[in-house]
Amino acid sequence: MLAQQLIVTLKPRPATLRRLQHRIVARHQLVAESEGNEPQRRLVIHPRQTRFGAHHDTRAILHSPGTS
Repeated sequence: MLAQQLIVTLKPRPATLRRLQHRIVARHQLVAESEGNEPQRRLVIHPRQTRFGAHHDTRAILHSPGTS
């Protein structure tokens, strides 16, 4: 994700887990926001901004192993 500058949308998770995800993302100097409504609320992780403040438009969705 870091090398490719992707925007990654995670699977829906409970609020307690999303808070932990936000902390992990911040440690890696990335930007994250929660979107959607419960119970489908999910984290969207953005790469660090470029020098000009733009993000790449590429999106990816991460799934837990063993899920579709």
